[in-house]
Amino acid sequence: MVKKKRHRTIDPAKARAVFSSLIQRYPQSRWRAAAENLIRLIDEGEAARETDRKARLLAEQLLTERARALQENEQLKSQVAGLQKENLALKGEMTTFKADAEAMKKQFEELTKQKQALEEQVKEAEAKIAARPGTKPPLKPKKSS
Repeated sequence: MVKKKRHRTIDPAKARAVFSSLIQRYPQSRWRAAAENLIRLIDEGEAARETDRKARLLAEQLLTERARALQENEQLKSQVAGLQKENLALKGEMTTFKADAEAMKKQFEELTKQKQALEEQVKEAEAKIAARPGTKPPLKPKKSS
């Protein structure tokens, strides 16, 4: 017959309580130093397990934060690419607007010169008419604002 090995679950709190009880009941026992050392080792083991648990939790949080940061980074890269395209398009529009503004400025200057020339022609015509004997000068039209 093959004996099955029984696996015991080790309960550090129970073991600690047993060793503490041994120390309290038998303070002069030759096992006192060993019990104290075992209690210290149990406490250190518990502290190590707690530190490990916290480290795992922190590592999990860091991985989650890293994944979120990478996702945000990709979104920002996409936004930057879109803004760069928009910036390029706006630069093109600005160049067109500058050219249009320059053309309009030249056209305005030409129209101003034509207006001045026409005003001079009107003045010359009025002067010729006024120079003729027996004619009344034409009425000036009212300026509209």
